[in-house]
Amino acid sequence: MSSFSYSDHNDKLTNLLISQNYDGKYWGRSEDRVLAEGKAFISEKFGHDALKTLHMLDLGCGMGRLIPEFAAMFGDVTALEPDEERCNEAKKLVETTPVANARVFHSLLSEYLDGQTETPCFDVVLCSHIFQHFTHETMFGIWKDLKRCTHKNTVFLFTTTYISDDVNQYSAEGFEGEERVSLVVDLEGFDKAVADDRYLAVCRFARPWMEARMAEYGLTVRKFSCYHFFGETNAENDGYNTLDPEKRKLARDAFYLCEWADQTETGTEDRQEEPMVSGKITFMQYYYLNNEKSDASRLPPQDAAENAVGLKRKVLEDFATVEGFLYGAGLHFPAKRYVIDNLHIEK
Repeated sequence: MSSFSYSDHNDKLTNLLISQNYDGKYWGRSEDRVLAEGKAFISEKFGHDALKTLHMLDLGCGMGRLIPEFAAMFGDVTALEPDEERCNEAKKLVETTPVANARVFHSLLSEYLDGQTETPCFDVVLCSHIFQHFTHETMFGIWKDLKRCTHKNTVFLFTTTYISDDVNQYSAEGFEGEERVSLVVDLEGFDKAVADDRYLAVCRFARPWMEARMAEYGLTVRKFSCYHFFGETNAENDGYNTLDPEKRKLARDAFYLCEWADQTETGTEDRQEEPMVSGKITFMQYYYLNNEKSDASRLPPQDAAENAVGLKRKVLEDFATVEGFLYGAGLHFPAKRYVIDNLHIEK
């Protein structure tokens, strides 16, 4: 049985952070938006009619606030919470809410899997704001354990903290009297804070670092979004804000929708067979000429690149657009869409 204890009792630090720095309604709607992206992806991938057959793992469920929402969508939900006090609250929520298809366990993932006579196989895994409070080694261990209880088609919904930088930022948060304080620390100080009940250790992950580590453990990111923007009040703007480098600096959190990069190696049997993709395509570049007066709408990549260089204009990489281009996030090779603004073509 887990002896882990979460330092932010009753989410006092987190609630104070929200109340002091964000619009409360926006905070909730901003998270709802990224979770809706995840739900849409899952529904498209497995098919709407199959959702009630899917098994979901809510890893680090806290006090269970997301259990009813996902239990209504999937066949069943297994929720794990290593903090005993928070786990008991999650159990009470499930007992007092009409959620017949959810079970809550006080356990770490490794302990839970070791205690099963048959290894479970989850189709969807949710990890909502847990990684930032664990040491990196613990997080890596979780990713290893997930390989044991998932299959090649499993979808992972990871939400965690974010910083618009190339390196992570570490802090130890706590109270001085009733005042919330946040101390900037290095990695060693962060690891110490994880083990110290007086502080809530927080790592704000840099996207390049996070995606590189995920790749090392076999995960590939299919969708990425920032959310919880400081000063924002309308969650509908979050998508645009994610594309704006200056706006991204105001984001507190990030959503990573992941799948296994290697679709052949998993610890469990595959849930379903999908058509094999053949071919030699390894990369694609697609050029769009933003010029309404031009009869041309496309150029071969080489010609478009030469025109762009001659104009000495900035080439904008619109990473979000590729999700709606051709097969969207299901492309089996990397794709980039280049927008060349106001390109004039001589006939």
